[in-house]
Amino acid sequence: SNGKLILLTPEDELVTQEKITTISGTTNPGSFVVVFIDDDPQTALPNDEGKFTLEIELGTGPHIITVHALDENGETVTESRTIIVQPTPSSTTPEATESAKPSSTPTPTKKVPTPTKKP
Repeated sequence: SNGKLILLTPEDELVTQEKITTISGTTNPGSFVVVFIDDDPQTALPNDEGKFTLEIELGTGPHIITVHALDENGETVTESRTIIVQPTPSSTTPEATESAKPSSTPTPTKKVPTPTKKP
């Protein structure tokens, strides 16, 4: 049988704020799966149906995830994904200054009397 590898997650060119990413897919049962996160290798063991899952933690910035599946015949199949982890927005949102906030009570304006003509 030919080597096969179907990468289900993550989707390619994913932009996320989540630091934990799940890599999952299917391959031939009995295959050996090596996942490279940038240049850091990790192994994932497929179950009897060939399904595998690996959770990884990524830092902020772009990452290349490359999955290699080596089957019993020595065939290697490779799939790659690019993920960009954006920094999460800080919990402190800038407050509007007092002068920029709308006033809840309107400021009264002075009425200027209009001159009346005397006959």
